[in-house]
Amino acid sequence: MTCGFPSKGGELGKKTRVRGQCWSAAASEDRHAEIFISPVEDDRATVAAILAHEMIHAALPDAGHKRPFQIAAASIGHKAPFTSSEATPEFMEWAEALLDSLPPYPHRRLNAMRPVAQKKKQTARMIKCECAECGYTVRTTRKWLESVGAPICPTEGHGRMQHDPIDGNEDDDD
Repeated sequence: MTCGFPSKGGELGKKTRVRGQCWSAAASEDRHAEIFISPVEDDRATVAAILAHEMIHAALPDAGHKRPFQIAAASIGHKAPFTSSEATPEFMEWAEALLDSLPPYPHRRLNAMRPVAQKKKQTARMIKCECAECGYTVRTTRKWLESVGAPICPTEGHGRMQHDPIDGNEDDDD
C-alpha cells in the first residue's frame, strides 16, 4: 500500500476523482497486489475505509464490485453503493479497535493549486449571445466579445445581443 495517485481518474480538478485503486497480484512482477490511496486524502477514518475497500479487491481480484465483493464489504460495515468507500458508523465500529492501536496516518493532505474537484475554467468555449427581443441566437468566442463586443442582431432596430458572463462577471452583458 502506498500514498500516490491512481493510474486513471486521480487527476486534480475533475468532478469525480478516484480515491483508491488496487492492482491485482497478476499485474505485479512480484505477485503482490498494489494499492494506491490518493494523496489528497488524510483523514484516518476515510483512509481506513478506502484501504479496506481496496484490500477486498486484492483478496477477490475477479469480483469487481459484484456480489462476492458486496458480501465482503457489507461484513465490515460498508454500504451500497459499493463502488465508493465511505467510513460509515458500522465500518468505524468494526475498525476502531484496530485504528486505535496504530500510529497516526503518516501523511498530510496534498493541497492542489486549486481546490480538488473544482471545474477548470473553460477558456476556449463558445459563448452564447442572444437577442433580448426576438431570441435570435449565435455563439462567438471570448476573444471577439472582449475586443469588439457582442454581435448586433440582424433584425433591424434590435441592437446588440446579450451574452453569458465572461470570466464569471455577471455585469458583462453588452
